[in-house]
Amino acid sequence: MNTKNLWIAALSGAVLTTLVSNLPLIGFVNCLLCAGFWGSAIFAVWLYRRLNGALTVGQGVRIGALTGLLAGVLGLILSLVGLAGAQGFLNGARQFLPADATQGMNDIPA
Repeated sequence: MNTKNLWIAALSGAVLTTLVSNLPLIGFVNCLLCAGFWGSAIFAVWLYRRLNGALTVGQGVRIGALTGLLAGVLGLILSLVGLAGAQGFLNGARQFLPADATQGMNDIPA
C-alpha cells in the first residue's frame, strides 16, 4: 500500500466530507441523503485507485475508515473555532442581521 497516495486520497475525501457537511444548502441535501459521507469516501477510494492503479477490498475499507476519521477531526477543529454546523451559520449571519436580532444568539446552544 502506497502511504503517500493513501494520505492524499484520505485527506482529499476528508476535506470534501467537511465541506459538504458545513455548506448550508449542500448540508441540507446531505442531511436528507447522507450523500456527502458516502460520496466522499467513495471519492477517496477512487482517487487512491487512480493514483496507485490497484486496490484490494481491505485497502478500500482502510481508506474509507481513515477518511471518516480525518473528516471527524477536521469537523472537531472547525467546531472549536466556531465555523462548523449551525454555529458557523449563525456567526456568518450575524453580520447581516440588525443588532437587536443578534442579542439572543449567544444563548442558543449550537
